[in-house]
Amino acid sequence: MLPAGRRAVTTDAGTAVSAPTLRSSRPPSLPGSQLAEAMAPALPESEPAPLARAAGTWRMTAVQLVLVVLLAVPALVAVGGLFDGLAYLPPLAGAVLVAAPLGTVAAYRSTDLGLVGVVGLVGGLTYGAAATAGAVLRDLGAGWPHLLSVALPAQPSALLLTPPAALLWVGTYCAAVLVVRGRPPLAPVAPPLGALVAVLVLVGGAGGGSSRARLLATGGFVAAALALAAVRASLPADSAGRTPGGDRVVARGAGALSVGLPVVALIAAVGTLAATLVPVGGTRYDPREHWHPPVDDVAVLSPLVQVRSQLSTTPPRTLFTVRIAAGAGRLPVDRIRVAALGGFDGAAWQDDGQFVRVERALPAPADQVSVTVAQTAVRADVTVAGLDGVLLPSLGRPTALRVRARPGAGTAYQPASETLATRGAVPDGYRYELDSDVAVPTEARLAAATPATGPAAAPSLGLPPGLPPALVSLAAAVTASATSPYAKLVALQDYLRDGSRFPYDLAATPGHSYGALTRFLTGKGAGDQRGYSEQHAAAFAVLARALGFATRVSVGYLLDRGRMSADGTFTVTTQQAHAWPEVLLTGLGWVPFEPTDDSQLTKVLPPPAETSPDALTGVSAGRRDATSAQVVPPLRVPPIGATTDGARPRVSDLLWLWVLLSVAALVVALPLLVVAEKARRRRRRRRGDPGARVIGAWGEARDRLAEHGVSRAGTLTQQEVVALVAGRPTIAGAAAPLRRLAALTDRAMFAPVGDGNEPDLAWGLVGDLRRELHAGRGRGWALVRAADLRPLLPAPSARSR
Repeated sequence: MLPAGRRAVTTDAGTAVSAPTLRSSRPPSLPGSQLAEAMAPALPESEPAPLARAAGTWRMTAVQLVLVVLLAVPALVAVGGLFDGLAYLPPLAGAVLVAAPLGTVAAYRSTDLGLVGVVGLVGGLTYGAAATAGAVLRDLGAGWPHLLSVALPAQPSALLLTPPAALLWVGTYCAAVLVVRGRPPLAPVAPPLGALVAVLVLVGGAGGGSSRARLLATGGFVAAALALAAVRASLPADSAGRTPGGDRVVARGAGALSVGLPVVALIAAVGTLAATLVPVGGTRYDPREHWHPPVDDVAVLSPLVQVRSQLSTTPPRTLFTVRIAAGAGRLPVDRIRVAALGGFDGAAWQDDGQFVRVERALPAPADQVSVTVAQTAVRADVTVAGLDGVLLPSLGRPTALRVRARPGAGTAYQPASETLATRGAVPDGYRYELDSDVAVPTEARLAAATPATGPAAAPSLGLPPGLPPALVSLAAAVTASATSPYAKLVALQDYLRDGSRFPYDLAATPGHSYGALTRFLTGKGAGDQRGYSEQHAAAFAVLARALGFATRVSVGYLLDRGRMSADGTFTVTTQQAHAWPEVLLTGLGWVPFEPTDDSQLTKVLPPPAETSPDALTGVSAGRRDATSAQVVPPLRVPPIGATTDGARPRVSDLLWLWVLLSVAALVVALPLLVVAEKARRRRRRRRGDPGARVIGAWGEARDRLAEHGVSRAGTLTQQEVVALVAGRPTIAGAAAPLRRLAALTDRAMFAPVGDGNEPDLAWGLVGDLRRELHAGRGRGWALVRAADLRPLLPAPSARSR
């Protein structure tokens, strides 16, 4: 206990000091024995490190660090919505468990916390990713857009794990530093809270089934935050009267903690339980809806116009092998597709959808017809041997992709058309497993099927202007006797499959435009009604659309059981290339039809006796043969990951706009917050008994001097501060009022304030000090000093001149 008349004071700079620390040049008004006792425990020139001030510091710090680690757990749980499985957990948990002790040691021993944190972050990520520091730095930049464009949940990789690992590292490291050096009880909570908010925004609507898990995680965060605040508020003082952070406190012991922690636990438990009982609804904000990263365009040949050239290849070329395993044992498919073309402009069928990058999970389209019939789970193991272009074989409704060998190619997926592709040409040896669901409707369900409507069907309904009336009349005539929607489709299929009316001929004139289809369906010339799968599939799709059905043309390969090995692996060659139409039916999804006689895909008929110029190519029909494949110029498909909406602003423009707005908000808000905090401290200092108000005036003067670079070290005496000011020519004029204020402060600390006017006199001297500091300088200079952050920063513990 201090002797009578001696005050234990916490300066407004934040450093706890005893009376001898603020020494005066004149003796205080105390009896000699009390003065000797007061001056005995004078502090040395440099304060010892906080760790050396109390034997129990490590124990209390360890308790706080455990709670800091618990604050990071909700972010670890939330980030799981981005990844498939739990393989993401060890590296991210490792980042938290390493950052906490490193931040603590750096706060106790290091003077450059930022350098230690950056070096530790880069080093830890480099070690965790088994990569070079340069690769880690690249991943820090490239990982963010990749996380916003990849289909979720994704396979954890160094590129995808680096951004959340950085968030967790920075949040935990800063929290550990604030445990040691921060003063407010809730100061260490802010960095983990920022990391949690960033993770929740990054996850967005991913992992919708884990909404309640996220609520529980948030409740856990609140519980850990309140527990940490209770621990820090209840820390007992050490032998020097300070907490591990350096504050002067009154020792409360474990009594308050034993009461506070149960209250904290009860509040957190009740709040979290109530949150889990509240129905979770609505749509979560998802940044992926506003992020469309540009990807280089890819030029490919339309797969539909390549069917003939592949079938005409001599000798046949092996394209890929596929082994299909079905849950029901019996294969529910007899073909593999590489593209589903739902866009028709009157000249060509194409895929107008947008591709997204994928790792494992394949996203469903936003608008999708619900399948209500039985489905069979199918797994296809595909190995590429000689595919051209970028399209990959798929089947059914793909749900998951596992790439077993990916030599230099990334994978993309078009959810609307269920099409897989690679970024760049498909490399030989590319191997993957594809999980799909294949609808298996019964005959009764097919017979009762109705055309699908709504948003899912809208893109595949309707025809562009220029539809020849003859085709509309033909569609109506062919289906006139049908009594149900499905019967109309079967009638169209049988009509086009009739070999006597439409002979299959691989040497037929290629093309599937309005003109080509009109010639094929209604032409009277020799050979006009000959065709192969390109014309048959396109004709069915156009005629069915004219009747109100949503249709598309799929391109791929028929599975030839004659080319199946003993283990069930099919070898697919160019001689199995094929095209067929599909119709979207309610409850059934996309149902394939076969309007082509596919028994002999490479069949070539003799030229017709009468030759007529080909309206499209100008080549005599009598000169056509199986090797006369038309050379078709490349058609552009929508680039992988790019938007097809020309009116949408470029993402780079929006990103920079967000960055600029954020920076502008920070530039405006930070000075306002600094000014507001200074005003709050000034009001607090002017309250209390006369002695406290005089001492508050000294703290205010120290803050104003800190704005001019004068050290705020708590070990400086009043006369040393005056000497520092007098020794600087630019602010030497402020030494006179500061010297008088120091004398008043000295008297207020060592003896009761006798004159009631002394507080007003002290604050008047603060005003004189400010005027001297601002003398000869403009208003703009004063505004800059008002926003100076230095008075609010922690004061150094050692003398600094």
